[in-house]
Amino acid sequence: SAAPAPGLYQLTITAHDEDNDLDFPLTLTLDVPMLPEVSFQVPFSTLMVHPSEPTSFTIDVLNQGNGNQGYNLYIESPNGWRIGLDSLGSTIGATTGSTGAIPVDSARTVDMTVVPPEGAPPAAGLSLSANLLVISQVDPDQSWIQPIQIEVSEYAAALIEAESDPGVLRPDSIVYIQFTVTNLGNVDLVLQPDIT
Repeated sequence: SAAPAPGLYQLTITAHDEDNDLDFPLTLTLDVPMLPEVSFQVPFSTLMVHPSEPTSFTIDVLNQGNGNQGYNLYIESPNGWRIGLDSLGSTIGATTGSTGAIPVDSARTVDMTVVPPEGAPPAAGLSLSANLLVISQVDPDQSWIQPIQIEVSEYAAALIEAESDPGVLRPDSIVYIQFTVTNLGNVDLVLQPDIT
């Protein structure tokens, strides 16, 4: 069952002495503190991310404590990658932030963006792990971790640059054309020239 709302509760217990027909009341005062509790709603089991462009996603943090309260957020990114908060940090892309006060049995959506490492795109199918660490602002000894499983998507892209100017191809003549093709993706490419 759910914990009672924070506050002071008084219970009066009365003992009755039947021989003397006397009542002995005793009042107990119970002080119920603010109790934090969190659960998560994650709309994916594995987050598929682009190997060279930012990927946005959300996780809902549900306040299942016994009062309106806030939680601090910390993101632990995989090595070389960056995961940042879109709106709940002090700046866009911050790795720490706060949910603000969340009403009981309500949720705060945490918008985040994954930024891949610069340079050559990581291999398709690469698996990574990150964590969303949530710490109670009421009781900082209480914390929860939501693992984020990440997998890099396939991405096929190429840059074609002409290194020579073919000019006009006259009948019965030959023109040598040289191109440089750079694979910008993370999968093998098979090229089939087609001149129209």
